Amino acid sequence: YIEHAILRKEFNEPRIHFSINCAAIGCPSLQEKAYTAGNLEALFEKGGSEFLKDPAKNKLNAENQTLKISKVFYWFKSDFEKKYGSVEAFLAPRITSDEQLQKSILQGEYNIIYANYDWSLIDSR
Repeated sequence: YIEHAILRKEFNEPRIHFSINCAAIGCPSLQEKAYTAGNLEALFEKGGSEFLKDPAKNKLNAENQTLKISKVFYWFKSDFEKKYGSVEAFLAPRITSDEQLQKSILQGEYNIIYANYDWSLIDSR
């Protein structure tokens, strides 16, 4: 309720999906620090960066021009579009530092495949 009825509604910040989520294996990892006004931006970027770099959840394949990405980007596509214009505009500079690859992604040259989401609970060990 807090995520969907309050935070998503009141704030135009799709990176919230990397911060507040369920405890399933397919979810982004929770940060080990409390969110404060002073570290919010840094933790949003850190959470998003870690999530995008996890090849089990998101993977760029330049050879066959595909982006296999989490269903988080499918389910909350409108949140990313509102703030960044498109999911690709959010992803391109964060999933690769190669400017040519970024340009190709932004121009729609990459096929997007949504990965299966693993709803299994994270082991507490």
